[in-house]
Amino acid sequence: MASGATNPYLPSQAEFSPGPIDAPHEQPTRVRYFVLVYSFGMSVLLYLDRFAMTVALPEIRGELQLDNQDMGHVTSAFFYVYALAQVPTGWMSDRWGARITLPLYVFLWSLALIGMSTATGLASLILFRSLLGLAQAGAYPCAASNNKNWFPISRRGFANSLVAMGGRAGNLMAVTLTPYLMLLVGLLFGWTTGQWRPVFCLYGLLGLFWSIGFRLQCRDRPRQHPGCNAAERQLIEGTLTAPTDPASFGDKLPSHQRSGAGGVLREFGEILMQIIISPTMWLMCIISVLVNVGWIFLVTFLPTYFREVHGIPLSTIGFLAAIPTIASMMGGLSGGVAADRFVRRYGLVWGRRLTGAIASGAAAAVYCVALAADHWLLLIALFAAIGFLIDFGLGALWAVYQDIAGPRVAAVLGFANMCGNLSAAYFSGAIGGFAKAGQWRVIFLIAAASLACNLLLWMFVSPNRKMNFGEERTEVK
Repeated sequence: MASGATNPYLPSQAEFSPGPIDAPHEQPTRVRYFVLVYSFGMSVLLYLDRFAMTVALPEIRGELQLDNQDMGHVTSAFFYVYALAQVPTGWMSDRWGARITLPLYVFLWSLALIGMSTATGLASLILFRSLLGLAQAGAYPCAASNNKNWFPISRRGFANSLVAMGGRAGNLMAVTLTPYLMLLVGLLFGWTTGQWRPVFCLYGLLGLFWSIGFRLQCRDRPRQHPGCNAAERQLIEGTLTAPTDPASFGDKLPSHQRSGAGGVLREFGEILMQIIISPTMWLMCIISVLVNVGWIFLVTFLPTYFREVHGIPLSTIGFLAAIPTIASMMGGLSGGVAADRFVRRYGLVWGRRLTGAIASGAAAAVYCVALAADHWLLLIALFAAIGFLIDFGLGALWAVYQDIAGPRVAAVLGFANMCGNLSAAYFSGAIGGFAKAGQWRVIFLIAAASLACNLLLWMFVSPNRKMNFGEERTEVK
């Protein structure tokens, strides 16, 4: 390398040093962590509301006279709608900001969950489940964009992993609280069917309260929040952008916002075209697809597997299904910390690659062990290890989208989520068919093969390949 040249594979000073703080005697406030706690709470509700049906599935199926394949179609309907709405809702989040869009999404999906409690058959269950998917589609893209606005590049792995961990916490609440709340409803009202309906209503009400709180107390960017002092703004913004006019930081790219229906559609089309022609984007989309194939069984049919194959009763299923979820939370948090440390030690490229490759390769190996396992105690330990490892790589995965997407993080992550969740929709439907035929090991084999492919693909990931949306502001490299 020539003298004076910089090594793009090692971290630069601009990426990891916030620069001089305008108020040297002022300690930075911690509003960014307050915003992160709200994002964590949103993620908890996202998965609580999404996967409450997983534990209630046997009771819903019996009450509505459905079979495993019918419930597979219900799950697929959610993921198909959820996937197809990712890009439009992500683009809306970039255009109007998290303070408007995120509480709107939570409010609407909470109403959909309450509506699901009124379902009387397969058609109405699919309808409300699809509306739930539509409203939930923009949540994670919006949260990722918000994390980029509130955290410097060397701390995004932790912020991303904490939001992802919130989803696992919501899943944990779904599989542990839901069966006991259902039993409580049965005891209080003497019901033998329909115990899940009041539980779904309760979960929906929590989301309505969250949406009001976020709208009142959070802002899109540090400069817009009255509680964020100059020291914290400099700490965050000094590593995010290099705007020519610092006072303009936080504007929603006014020179690129188009007015009128035709202009809005052209803006959306231009962004979508830039996403489609990016080779890095397609590489990340394939990784997202394969991660979802390896993960979806753990959060859909795992309780059904233990109940039908190993005869575990409903009162115990919640506890068993919680173990992989707890492991996932631990994996996500430790993976986020590891991703940030790897970046500081090995540079941006290998810091991201190592985290993703370790997670995928090890999870594939554990799935292979599960193919030969028979005892339910060993299997639950193996599924816990898989959950830990898959989530270990999530902080780095989100961070790559933040690295390459500039100001269009929500749209870019939304496109990747669309691809990933289309695969989840298809494979969850396939799991229903395999489950009906008793071919559970086929599910494990497909998941193992998908994650093994990801190990190789991560070696080609380069977060230095920035996407060009023609915006005036660019992130400091």
